[in-house]
Formats: sequence, structure tokens, C-alpha cells
Amino acid sequence: MKKLAATLIGLGVVALAAAAPAAQTNPLTEVRGPFDSLKLSAELARSGHQRHDPWALAVAARIRKLTPVQEVSRTPEGVVAAEVARHDDVAAWLAEAEDFGGDDARILALVREVRAMSFKGRSGGPQLSKARLGPGAIHQYGEVFQIGHPAVVYVEGDGDTDLMLSVRAPGGNAACSEMGPGDVKLCAWTAVQGGRYAVEVRNPGRVDNAYALATN
Repeated sequence: MKKLAATLIGLGVVALAAAAPAAQTNPLTEVRGPFDSLKLSAELARSGHQRHDPWALAVAARIRKLTPVQEVSRTPEGVVAAEVARHDDVAAWLAEAEDFGGDDARILALVREVRAMSFKGRSGGPQLSKARLGPGAIHQYGEVFQIGHPAVVYVEGDGDTDLMLSVRAPGGNAACSEMGPGDVKLCAWTAVQGGRYAVEVRNPGRVDNAYALATN
């Protein structure tokens, strides 16, 4: 029981921290706040899935619901139409939490609470689009960032393969890259050049990956 209580307290603190408005005055810290919440919720949900932890999945869904995003239509360069086949993450996480929780009344109550939630904070948030990337394939996007302003690019795959994220400045120099394992990647920096940045998402795996791309 003590271990369970400690886990719940820890998850509650994480959730509150993720949902709270950024208190920092650093513009980059403030702008990347919603993206950090997206990343946190994705990683928490994956941990919950691996460990069959219904609390982690339910809290991940709560964080995701508290993070405002703008769904936009964005097609990779050279692609006529980007196939999209991502499921509703929140619905899937809550369904899995119910499954893992069994007849635990506390889990069922938390799931009901999260399902009933609607975001009532500020409008806006990251601009998020979805696409499906084939094995060994690359998607490229052009995103405009202003000099001296925060720039954030976030990629979240479906977990089937690794994804590589790289961003190049207008002159061709590397602005940011995330090449490690996994398919949840976050690049955040202050643009030293204004103009069109080249964003590249690469799938080195052997199967498709349905991913979401978010920018500020």
C-alpha cells in the first residue's frame, strides 16, 4: 500500500507540473512547455503499457487532455497525400488502463474522470499534423522560424520503429537533431537565422510508422 501511495503521489506531482502554466520567463522554456507535456505523456503511456500499469496510462491520458494542440493539414514535400492512420491516443490509453485495472474501483473512477474532461485553458498550442512513413523512407517539411525566437519541433511515432529527427537552418547548417533510439523526439532551440528551416523525419525500420509532427 505504501508503494502504491508513493507511486500515485509521484504521478500526481508529475501531472500537476505538466498541466501548470510555465512560470519561467525564458521564452524558449515557455514555448516548449506544451511540447514537453506531449513528450511526457507519450513516455509515461509507453512505460505504463510495458509495465501493465493502469495508473501511468490514466495519468498520461490526463496530461494529454490538458495539453492544447491545433490540428493542421501538413503534407511532406514531394508527397501527393500523406496517409494517416493514427488512433486516438487518449482513448487507447484509457481503454488499456481499464483493461489492466480490472475491477479496481479507483482506476475506473479515474478513467471516467479523464474521459469527462475537456480542455478549458488557453486556445492554441502546438500545430500538430499526422502522416505515415514507410520503412527506410524520409519525409521532409519546410518550417519558417523567426530570428531570435524560440523554435520547437516534436515527433511522436506509433512505437513500431525508431524515428530520426533533424533540422537544418536556411543556410544548410544543422540547427538540431535527435538520432537516438525511440520514436519520441523533441528539438527546441532559439533560431539564430530567420527563414525556412528544413525538417527531416526518417524511418530506419522495417515497417511503417504512423507519426505526429508538431511545431510552434
